Amino acid sequence: MRRKSLGEEGKKWQESIAELFELPKELLLNLPRITLIGDIQMLLENYGGIIQYNGELLRLKVREGGGHSQREKI
Repeated sequence: MRRKSLGEEGKKWQESIAELFELPKELLLNLPRITLIGDIQMLLENYGGIIQYNGELLRLKVREGGGHSQREKI
């Protein structure tokens, strides 16, 4: 499900709603979430897809901007 861009005012409104109901902002603002557990596990949520992956690089498609992770071994 794609959401239309709400502009700066819409984002502020969504942030206020998230705070009021104590909801994680990434849910309402459609932000990616990356959780690292030491050097064992990486959990990715709410991203558009994988652009590039190899043993040293992971590039993700995200709604705004871009994301990448680079290290010796992923």
